[in-house]
Amino acid sequence: NTSEDTESTYMDPDEVFPTDFLASCWYGAMIDRGLTHTWAKQYAQTLSDNQIGENNAAMVDDDTLKAFGVSKPEHRKFILELMDSLIKESKKQVQEENNMTVDWESQVEKERQEVEAEIKEILSRQNHFEQQLAAIFSGNTERQKKLRAKRAEERIRRDEARNEARRERALKRAQSEIERLQKEFNTKLRD
Repeated sequence: NTSEDTESTYMDPDEVFPTDFLASCWYGAMIDRGLTHTWAKQYAQTLSDNQIGENNAAMVDDDTLKAFGVSKPEHRKFILELMDSLIKESKKQVQEENNMTVDWESQVEKERQEVEAEIKEILSRQNHFEQQLAAIFSGNTERQKKLRAKRAEERIRRDEARNEARRERALKRAQSEIERLQKEFNTKLRD
């Protein structure tokens, strides 16, 4: 092991490769998985120079890496495992995004159904209110029926009371007339 093999100094990928996005990505992935700065920088530059990215990393094998100048077998193994891991992560991410799309569509459908249910409920309430208004305007609510019945009872009691008062007045007039006639009769009998 050389001092370069054990070097652990971390450097920001964007500082190491400020103008090479692909190399910066490879460097960051290699450092994250424990490769030293010197080797990560060299291999990241090599992969970038050969335009190895997400679209063609699956085609890279041990012989390809040898041809690129990666001489250490353990480093070739490391890079191949890294690529395999990144490809799996990418596929997983795509799958999760696809699942999210399905979930999103399901969520939209669920919310659409909830909105439709709310609209039906509002229309049902509106219909109920319209029926209540129609009943109010036509005088057919229970309250209005009770009020009409109560008024009719009050009218009947009032009419009965009026009729009773008339009968009593008529009776008093009749009694007064009878008394007057009796007095008149008694006066004529005395005379």
